[in-house]
Amino acid sequence: MLLLLFAAWLQLIPISDSTQIRRYQCPPCGCEADGHVHSGPGTCESCQMPLVPIESATAIHIDQSIGPLFNDGALGIFYPKLIYPVFVISILMGLALFWKFLTHKKTMDPFLTLFILVIASYGFKNQIYGVDNGITNNPYYLYLPISWIVAIGPLIWLHVNMVIQKDRQLKRRWTYHFLPAGMIWLGYFVLAIGPDSWRTRLMITPFETAFSHLEQIIALMLGWGYWYLAFRSYRIWSGVASNHVKHKKWLRTFLLTTGSLLSVWSMIISLNIGIYKGGITTLTYNPLWLAIFFTILVVTVAFLRDSKFFFSNGYQWPDNVNAWSNHPVEQQLEDFMQSEKPYLDPELSLNKLAQQTGINSKLLSATLNKGVGQNFYDYVNGYRIDEVKKLLLNQENKNLTIEAMANMAGFKSKSSFNMAFKKVTQMTPREFLKHEQAT
Repeated sequence: MLLLLFAAWLQLIPISDSTQIRRYQCPPCGCEADGHVHSGPGTCESCQMPLVPIESATAIHIDQSIGPLFNDGALGIFYPKLIYPVFVISILMGLALFWKFLTHKKTMDPFLTLFILVIASYGFKNQIYGVDNGITNNPYYLYLPISWIVAIGPLIWLHVNMVIQKDRQLKRRWTYHFLPAGMIWLGYFVLAIGPDSWRTRLMITPFETAFSHLEQIIALMLGWGYWYLAFRSYRIWSGVASNHVKHKKWLRTFLLTTGSLLSVWSMIISLNIGIYKGGITTLTYNPLWLAIFFTILVVTVAFLRDSKFFFSNGYQWPDNVNAWSNHPVEQQLEDFMQSEKPYLDPELSLNKLAQQTGINSKLLSATLNKGVGQNFYDYVNGYRIDEVKKLLLNQENKNLTIEAMANMAGFKSKSSFNMAFKKVTQMTPREFLKHEQAT
């Protein structure tokens, strides 16, 4: 909505008397003749692209004053030696961290990892062709199916929710939020393997495609919508959470940084739509690459200052089945916990669980401590808390007390339940209910 309002505002900017005579210029694309004003139509003397009419004084002002501050010439020293390498390094690190998540080793929140991976991949893709330091001169690479920017919004929202919950429980229904990104990716894939005529029809200029603009508009609309949901969740949670200073500080930083990134991006695409009718602006997209660079920098600095804050011993799906585990004892234990629910027994002990599963008690203890990374009681209480959450969210149990539901889940006393619940979720049961109802 903000994007559309800004584009409409650009259309209402008054045209000065000096622009009543129609003038023409390169789309512009950042070539040597970028910004040269011509009195009539024709082609650019530098890049041979068809000249486009300039319809507002705002366009001339951008070309002559703002544009030179952001073109490749002014920033050329930084791009090949700093910004491009950062994109490549971020992609490699993101892939490594996500692989650790898949293998359930100690890793960062997968949504933060994927967020950095997505923006770095998009930045890298757009440095392959059409820039001074590009890798190739083949416009085919504009259609490489390595862009997932429509997923940026859901990743921002999900990361904020994972920091707030702190119970490391992933929900399978979250995958539906990535369907739009999957559809856009499929479009790129079809165009990449299809005939060249398909790609040619979608070219706005020799450097940009209509499909890319559509992708950006969808990404920004969804991005701002999910960003608002993330901000609302943070506001509600920060109002009931009395401590968690680190969590609050990081979420404020993250939301401010991602909001700034979306704002810069919205400005660029709005200028494209409002002034240049979908063509490339004089600013090109250098402000966006800088915004992505600084976003990656913010996350990196925060990680280096307190790496323990960002790492966890693994994120799990709610059924607690480790689909990628290669350890048969871990798999046997998790299958048993899921199917038989022995944690509902308040008298459950390590020896009792060993007898029920047929696993030697010493091996069971070692598996929990070294493989799972938890002691017996924390491991069992994790399942019990998951059970309590299900009971709390079930409307059929609204007449039951929280203590009664805790007893049903296997907790012996109210005090031990409250302590365990707070340790896992960083919230009291009532705060949890309020948060879930708000989201």
